[in-house]
Amino acid sequence: MATNFDALESALGYSFASPSLLEEALTHSSFKNETSNIHKDNERLEFLGDALIDAVISRWLCEVFPRAREGALTRMRSSLVSESALFARGQEIGLGNFLRLGRGEEKNGGRMRPSIVSSAFEALMAAVYLDGGYESLEKVLERTIRKALSELHEPDATDYKSRLQESIQSALRETPVYEVSRTEGPDHE
Repeated sequence: MATNFDALESALGYSFASPSLLEEALTHSSFKNETSNIHKDNERLEFLGDALIDAVISRWLCEVFPRAREGALTRMRSSLVSESALFARGQEIGLGNFLRLGRGEEKNGGRMRPSIVSSAFEALMAAVYLDGGYESLEKVLERTIRKALSELHEPDATDYKSRLQESIQSALRETPVYEVSRTEGPDHE
């Protein structure tokens, strides 16, 4: 377990005024459960970080794709904030190396588990926000996620299935239910 967070702060481009927030963001519940003097884990920060990341990414998407419809924006945001996407961002900054894990999680490869690393990334973003405010959060996200946003393309206006579904949902206020009527071919023998 790493105790010096300089490399992580350097990768983020942000230095914490309150190291205890950083430690909390890096503390998995398994570590808290096995350590008598630890009373907080990163789950509450994860909750807050999820909402904060969504808000920043949503604003960026609206700015970058001013003509995109809500459904397309939702799909693009999902691609940027999915577990696999946040795991990749966590990997890029070496987040797994700094996690405080219980013995079982450590033994079972928790530092490389996408669910743990992506959750810790969300908690880390909440810690940045609580420590330095919204502007600091945006700067860190600019450094860690904005590059992935630049790789997105204007939504394809010919995605007829999505456009039909959006129209049905708008007109009927219901989500269509899809049913597989049959499957064919070698993959479905």
